[in-house]
Amino acid sequence: MAIAGLGMLALAGCDSTQTRNERAKLTAQREIAAREPERVKTANPDVQVTGAQLVRGPRGAAVVVDVRSSAVAPLTDVPVTVGVRRGERYVALNTGKELEWFQWHLPAIPARGAATWVFRVPPGRALRAGDTAFAKVGVPGGKVVTRTDALPQITASALTRPTGARARVVVDNVSDVPQFGLQVYAVGRAGGRVVAAGAATVERLNRDQQREVTVRLAGRPAASKLDVVAVPTIFQ
Repeated sequence: MAIAGLGMLALAGCDSTQTRNERAKLTAQREIAAREPERVKTANPDVQVTGAQLVRGPRGAAVVVDVRSSAVAPLTDVPVTVGVRRGERYVALNTGKELEWFQWHLPAIPARGAATWVFRVPPGRALRAGDTAFAKVGVPGGKVVTRTDALPQITASALTRPTGARARVVVDNVSDVPQFGLQVYAVGRAGGRVVAAGAATVERLNRDQQREVTVRLAGRPAASKLDVVAVPTIFQ
């Protein structure tokens, strides 16, 4: 997980010292907790997994998870386990100490809304013909607890159609909350199916700041229409 240094956090606008300290504490908690990934055992009753699709190609593989929440408030730092089904077996893909926090957490799901999350399968994870994706979303909590009444607004748009395995995306923080470790997801769909997907991290995006980021894509990006989204990771 790309995390801005504490010194960078201290420069994020004119917020109070307490607010800056709370943001620094949150990023540190995530970094420490990421060292011990946990598999979701109990499904979140407020979150429905509406889709889980595996895409792969010569430049890697990814799992795209679509969810919908019935909770009356936004859900943040939501644990998720993704993997593949092989007959009667369920093989998790996002376990292991080399993972970053948002490789096993959805950053945020809007209140009574939908969200998309992308997991890039790390090299070395063996996939087989016939594998199909699954996802199980858990209940926020544990070592990192965050809450908010409203999610900061971050916009994202693709500059051009994907070139090869890369997409150029512009993200714009139109909120009052600076972002650290901002998550950017790109998903290409064709014929009702996911055919390409990728994820990227923006280390820092100040309030009212715009930045271009390159997203590496797995699958067949040239055959798809690309949808992009930037999901906030700092909420206050």
